[in-house]
Amino acid sequence: MPSTALPSAADDYAAPPGMNIGKAAWDAALTSIGARLRAAEAIRADFQALIDAGAGQALQVIQANVGPQLAALQQEIAAAQAALITAQGKIDALINSTTIEASAVIFAPAGTVSSTTVQAAIAEVASDAAATTTAIAAKADASALASAVSDFHTALAAVKTAAVVSVSAPTMLVAGRAYRIAGGVSIMLTLPDAPAAGDTIRIVDGEVISSSNQPVLARNGRTIMGQASDMTLDAPGVDFSIWWNGADWRLS
Repeated sequence: MPSTALPSAADDYAAPPGMNIGKAAWDAALTSIGARLRAAEAIRADFQALIDAGAGQALQVIQANVGPQLAALQQEIAAAQAALITAQGKIDALINSTTIEASAVIFAPAGTVSSTTVQAAIAEVASDAAATTTAIAAKADASALASAVSDFHTALAAVKTAAVVSVSAPTMLVAGRAYRIAGGVSIMLTLPDAPAAGDTIRIVDGEVISSSNQPVLARNGRTIMGQASDMTLDAPGVDFSIWWNGADWRLS
């Protein structure tokens, strides 16, 4: 007699003896498979949400701990550069000047000009030259430090970009962030209205783009790749960055 039992984990999902392969069996099997697939998709969505939350929290910790130290360092750099500019101005004025203040010239009493007084004068000039050399070296060190701070800003911007924001409704995009399209139907993603040169935004398909679900990237009064029209995202699995070059949004 045909069996109505379904394959189970107990026998590695092998068909039981006498299983009736009919519409009822196929419906029961596919319904069971569908339930398991939906459960797996729900677990995956929860896992992705945990990843997004963790990335956002990590960024907040970095900004809270590094931000104040960076601000203090920048203030010290600015003060050092201002002092160097002042010193350089005085050096330039001394080099370019055709006169020397009389109060700065010390004359030896008559009959006392000797090798000793000449050597003392030479020593004073050598001391001034050493101080000038030290100031120039300090200026070079400050420039190197400023370059290092700039590199840190670049790295911090990369960290910000790595923190992915999930969206499933119309959203006003913010420069320096990454967005994962996680739901909604043909939602509108609007680019910033006042971008600065170099502003970058990353767009990632969270496996929802299809022939019936095509989000739109709104240009917000600007142009995208030279075109004065919005951009429809109709390619499943897209992952790209769009950046403002000062006159146009460009894809990369």
